[in-house]
Amino acid sequence: MSFMAVGGVRLTSQAPSLKIMLSGNATTVSVMRHGWMHPNTPVVIKRMLGCGLVGLANVGKSSLFNAVVGDTESARAENFPFCTIDPNIALVPIPDQRLDELGVINQSKRVVPTQLNITDIAGLVKGAHEGAGLGNKFLANIRECDMIIHVVRGFVDDDITHVEGGMDILRDVSIINLELVLSDLAQVERRLEKLKKMKTPDALEEKGLLGGKILSQLNDGLPIRRISLSERENQLLRSLQLLTTKPSMFALNIAEEDLVIARHVRKMLGDESSNSDGDSAICKPLSDFQKSLLETIETLVETEGEDVVCVSAELESQLHSLSGEERSMFVAELGLTESEVGAANVIRAAYRNLDLITFYTSGPQETRAWTIHKGTTAKDAAGKIHTDISNRFIKAETVNYVDLKKFGSVEEAKRQGFVRAEGKEYIVLDGDVILFRHNA
Repeated sequence: MSFMAVGGVRLTSQAPSLKIMLSGNATTVSVMRHGWMHPNTPVVIKRMLGCGLVGLANVGKSSLFNAVVGDTESARAENFPFCTIDPNIALVPIPDQRLDELGVINQSKRVVPTQLNITDIAGLVKGAHEGAGLGNKFLANIRECDMIIHVVRGFVDDDITHVEGGMDILRDVSIINLELVLSDLAQVERRLEKLKKMKTPDALEEKGLLGGKILSQLNDGLPIRRISLSERENQLLRSLQLLTTKPSMFALNIAEEDLVIARHVRKMLGDESSNSDGDSAICKPLSDFQKSLLETIETLVETEGEDVVCVSAELESQLHSLSGEERSMFVAELGLTESEVGAANVIRAAYRNLDLITFYTSGPQETRAWTIHKGTTAKDAAGKIHTDISNRFIKAETVNYVDLKKFGSVEEAKRQGFVRAEGKEYIVLDGDVILFRHNA
């Protein structure tokens, strides 16, 4: 579990010098240092959106975690099951070229990216829902995440043990899916047992939902997220923290020589950027193994309906030790493009699948990226910066990044009529650059 204090202090459940006492959904904690409670030290905290790296043991979760985090954190990655026991947690900057360009346009003294919380969770085995392996701990850690990044092994290496005997992408995916479904099924059945004696309108409504389409979906071995639910139904389910309601995506960990399939996968998923890097990789003949990988991924996309990102955790560990120019040369020597490598692709996809967008504040002192959900109003977006700005909101002077880049400055964009004065009900768009006007 990871939180960001109002003052910007990072708090984690594993911090050695802090003990954080949480109660339910409370947003105030008491801080203990060296075992002693310090009086008058409440800390108001804001929960950070986070993703959990989930998968069987020895699929490369910890290696991918290290690749995503870079040199700011390090998770132990060894060739034996349950190398990871306690979750590794880090706040990871969201790669954003627009942010850097805005900083240049406004000659900002500092540039501050938005972040996403990433958790490396212990590997799972069959029977986890019944406590097998580290099952109960594994499932509890997933409940604390907002999204599941399902890491799947797509490489063959006899020197790295596979807990199921050998590489089989669809089998491994089905094992994880079934364990999550069975865990939810057990939880729903326990809840229904408690609801039997309750006669309130809310209890009867919840009983009808759980005992109807939710139970039916889980009994069919399918995740709840595939059901269309109303806002009220989602509200009724929220307290149960069901695992299969969480958005999910796949990170396919493959060998570096197989990364040539990445562009094919992006094209399969309708990503237009797959055509922006030239034709060399897309035209390169594929091996029989690579063709079989693509066929498997196509089946996975058809059956699961979720994003698939190809990444080589092994290659990423090599790239992190190289400078920018050395990295580019090394990638080119492999016959790949930057868009086909980079654990950053996993982070971008997770951000997108969480239904998040970015708006910016930018000036000479600072250019900063802010994360909000799609559909957020200007007034609520202002509250991400400070509640006073939201409460005293007057207007939002808004220009989109594309127009600002085109004209080179806010002043010129304003002269050309591209800076708009928006009210509090304006729905902020991805890439908006906003100056909030508010009462003193």
